[in-house]
Amino acid sequence: MSGPVLVTATASDNVGVSKVEFYLDGIWQRTDSSAPYSWSWDTTRFANRSYTLVAKAYDAAGNVGTSSPVTVTVNNGTPDTTPPTISSVQASTTSTTATITWVTNEPANSQLEYGLSPCPCSFASPFDATLVINHSITLTGLSPSTTYYYRVYSRDVSRNLAISGTNTFWTTLTGNIAPSVSLGRPNGGENWPVGSVQTITWSATDDVAVTSVSLFYSTDGGLNWTAIATGIANSGSYAWTIPNTPSTTVRIGVVARDGAGMTGEDSSDGNFTISPSCSLPAAPVLQDIAVTSGSYTVAWGMVSVATSYILEEDTASAFTNPTRFYLTSIARFFSGISPGTNYYRVKAVSSCGEGAWSGTKAATVSYNYVPGPITAVSPPDGAIDQPLSLILCWSASHPGGESLRFNVYLFPAEIGYFSTDHIKSFSQTSTCYAASNLPYNTTVSWGVEAIDDTGDVRFSPMFHFKTITDTSKPTGAISINNGAATTDSYNVTLYLSASDTGSGVQYMRFSNDGTTWSTWYFYALQFPWNLANSAFGGRYGLTTYTVHAQFRDQQGNESVVYSDMIDKLPDKPGHIILRANFYETIEDAMAVAQPGDIVYLTEGTYVIRPSEKPPRFPTRSVGIVLNPGVTLMGAGAQKTTVILQGTGLYTIIDADNAVIEGLTVINSDTGGVRHAVLLESNASKIRHSTVTGSFGG
Repeated sequence: MSGPVLVTATASDNVGVSKVEFYLDGIWQRTDSSAPYSWSWDTTRFANRSYTLVAKAYDAAGNVGTSSPVTVTVNNGTPDTTPPTISSVQASTTSTTATITWVTNEPANSQLEYGLSPCPCSFASPFDATLVINHSITLTGLSPSTTYYYRVYSRDVSRNLAISGTNTFWTTLTGNIAPSVSLGRPNGGENWPVGSVQTITWSATDDVAVTSVSLFYSTDGGLNWTAIATGIANSGSYAWTIPNTPSTTVRIGVVARDGAGMTGEDSSDGNFTISPSCSLPAAPVLQDIAVTSGSYTVAWGMVSVATSYILEEDTASAFTNPTRFYLTSIARFFSGISPGTNYYRVKAVSSCGEGAWSGTKAATVSYNYVPGPITAVSPPDGAIDQPLSLILCWSASHPGGESLRFNVYLFPAEIGYFSTDHIKSFSQTSTCYAASNLPYNTTVSWGVEAIDDTGDVRFSPMFHFKTITDTSKPTGAISINNGAATTDSYNVTLYLSASDTGSGVQYMRFSNDGTTWSTWYFYALQFPWNLANSAFGGRYGLTTYTVHAQFRDQQGNESVVYSDMIDKLPDKPGHIILRANFYETIEDAMAVAQPGDIVYLTEGTYVIRPSEKPPRFPTRSVGIVLNPGVTLMGAGAQKTTVILQGTGLYTIIDADNAVIEGLTVINSDTGGVRHAVLLESNASKIRHSTVTGSFGG
């Protein structure tokens, strides 16, 4: 199998199943508490080999039932072990920021480290898990006119890591950029009466600071300029009493200066008019403000002569740094307002100019803080050689003083995301959690979700540590038939005992000759075994038999080989044995024998009567036709005899890779030529046997 695989299990109980756990090679993978019970297994995260799956079902009383093991093979092709190739590493800087870009030849994630000396460096950028080819990370809060060292990291989907060489960038000096200026009002088309008070607005910024602003006006379309105010603060607005200089080609100019003496300027895009004086509009009446969930409407009464309105907003009631809104309506809706108090006032604007300010109204939005950052205390992030049971601790606080509850997430693998499947503790108030029964030599991921009194949530970064490595080998012992000295059967029971100071004994295997081994079985205290099983190096007819055993723990550490011996009592005469089962005739055993099997004849004499007709001689009856790859074995040529009676020309017809061993074969028919064995294949063998008759084939 390959790719994502859905593993399912069924379970029932007279009261009810509380949960089902899924294990892979004895290691817990997932718990499902509701039917249908399943686990989505991403096989791409596992090596190509065979695995054993087991499911365990629990009821409310803690009773557990275990499924039969299922062996599967993962084959996702050749794993990717080649890291990405990093190229085109570049940096662009300002006095306090730097943007680093690079390219990889395959999709990969992004991170970099930087500092004031060659890497390894002191600082790291935030980790960007997005798999991309074109990478970009911006660093802020840097010192001006400073050389920084850095190198970039990218890891592909197969977790192959590439690291660039060390590079450098230099932040620029401060104060070497002229101010940027934009005139807001008037910008062309306005009509401001003589004597009215009008507001000039602008925006001026600088890489350090704007130190002063000067305002000018022109009545001839910008040919000649007259100062309005010079060296004033960069407040963004100025109340100008319109002079008695009527004109239809009036423009305003603004000049901003920074501490380095550099200047920037802007002027009206078009002409506006200064007209003869008239009466200013009355002050509007501002209504009370009702706040709902951070949203509200600021409204006022209509002023009959007004053509527009100016609404000011400030966090200070003195309106020292207000934000202005130029409106033609008598209301403005605000939403998503940050916690705090904002103050508002409004005035009407007519063709004669701006009227007086209204009274002030306040809108207060209550604070609702979220939990503060969460940091790992112990073990520190990235710790290694940690015990399998330990206390996880973290630090967390709330800027608003609310109490915190925590959900603790833990998973025995290196991941960077939170999943509800990994929650180990719900709504605990302690900032420590006791983790236990962790696997050896594993990167463990853990994190914390903090919830405050109002339900606001903050997740910690995903922290990681690695557990200690298990290098201890299991020890054990084997006893055949619980220490019996003899056995009259080839089928025995192996009694096993094994222990391990590390990850625990999980598997065992056996051999009859110490060379040809069985597969690894799950460790058990008893195991049925056949002393003569040729698949594992056994054979019939021996006086003493030895069985070898070996044990393996969950981390793959293998024990030395242990063994025990037992004497086999002589076989009862006249028995025909195949795979420890007894048969009435040789023909019956041969009918079910498979390649590699041994049909064993104990001491005695066996009579063969005609039954088969060989393909080469279809009209002639014979004694036995062997199966390909099957051995017909006796207890020895002096102990086991096969006699032909009335079989005609042939006693035994052999087959490919068949063996005749330890027998006396006699063709007792008289008259003419009588062959004891017809050799059908050059790969067949006759050994340790006596044949009476003549060979043919």
